[in-house]
Amino acid sequence: MKRNSHRPVPAAALVLALLAALSVFSPASRADAIEDAARTLAAKVAALPRLPASATLAWENRSSLPEFLSSVLRSAFTSALAGGKISFIENASAPVLRVTLSDTPAHILLIAVLQPAEAPAQPEDAILLEIDRSAIPVVLVISSEARIERQLLWRQPEPLLDGIEWAEGASQESSLFLLTRDSLVRARPSKDGWRVTGSAPLPASLLLPWPRAGEAGFAAVSPTLPPQLNIRMNRKMCAVTLGEKLALNCDGDTDGAKSKRLIAAPCSQRKYLLLTGSGDRNEKDWIQAVKSAPDEGTWLTPRLEMPGPVLALTARPEGNSAIAIVRNLLTGDYEVHRITLACGN
Repeated sequence: MKRNSHRPVPAAALVLALLAALSVFSPASRADAIEDAARTLAAKVAALPRLPASATLAWENRSSLPEFLSSVLRSAFTSALAGGKISFIENASAPVLRVTLSDTPAHILLIAVLQPAEAPAQPEDAILLEIDRSAIPVVLVISSEARIERQLLWRQPEPLLDGIEWAEGASQESSLFLLTRDSLVRARPSKDGWRVTGSAPLPASLLLPWPRAGEAGFAAVSPTLPPQLNIRMNRKMCAVTLGEKLALNCDGDTDGAKSKRLIAAPCSQRKYLLLTGSGDRNEKDWIQAVKSAPDEGTWLTPRLEMPGPVLALTARPEGNSAIAIVRNLLTGDYEVHRITLACGN
């Protein structure tokens, strides 16, 4: 495996008031309402009688909703369906689940249409969900208290599914865990970068059938202490036993849940939710952080451009950083970036 280090590239701090308005609802409750609507739509999709096991997701925002809120909706929608009755893949012959955001004077419309792949004469299943405009956050400001930074930790030509930083043992030594197509790899920092200090093969039962997009990665971290590192793949849960040698216990089932991608701004300790772009595997992507708080509005950091699509984004349990897996479109390599928030000034 090739290793490399990279100086953090700061995103320019920018202060710009985009929109201000009065509302009887707090911004935090409105942000929750957005995610609740996405989860409601996901539940309705999961209940469709002719739901296929896999489909291509086509997400389009034709509404006046800001793109970052469209990303919040998409993230909550796909997370609610992860490991459930349907998996999202990129395949021209697969059925298409088309989700369109549209407008009326009083509502934002979420329209989900399931288009069959091989039976064009078969009627399409359609779902319509309305979000009252009063539930939409209306105070939107580019944050001056924080900016996103990235640091390239690792790169390799072989595919990577996910990554997470983890504090091990009594010394709380930081390790980087990487999930490949057939193994769990542990690396630790050294004077020359990161070096592999252990690995464990994934059981064959996890790999068959090969997991679709979104069905493999590190699972939500339990709030109990000490935290438990888990892997989710093909609706199975593997508990990782740490030590000189890594071991996997893959007896449990999982619904595929993954923790929210929350990291804290060092100056204020406010938690920001990390968002990514549209999910197109053939285009460069971006990462942006958003926070909503009562009486403070909804705040965004400037976007941090990435060299390719973000394939996975997993927050560290302590909430001070996240790991992004990116496929560099120029080199074709799979890269591991540490994502942090820095003080804006």
